[in-house]
Amino acid sequence: MDWQTGFDIAIGLAAFLGGSILRGINASILALQAKDTELLTEVHQVHLLVAGDYVKRTEFKESVDGIFDSLRRIEDMITGKQDKHR
Repeated sequence: MDWQTGFDIAIGLAAFLGGSILRGINASILALQAKDTELLTEVHQVHLLVAGDYVKRTEFKESVDGIFDSLRRIEDMITGKQDKHR
């Protein structure tokens, strides 16, 4: 076997191993891209869920107004009891 044949065999083995490694890297990249797409879809769904569940300003104002009305009634009752006590 002359050196040209040995060199050709070595280059062939290197090309085969390099191709195998590149094929594996390509498969990993495709799997990561698929996972990235899946995660992006999940994040988008969470974003829509959170954005849809915010309390609107008017609803918040109505709730706070109800709490303040209750506090005013309690304050009036306490003031009434203080006036009766004196």
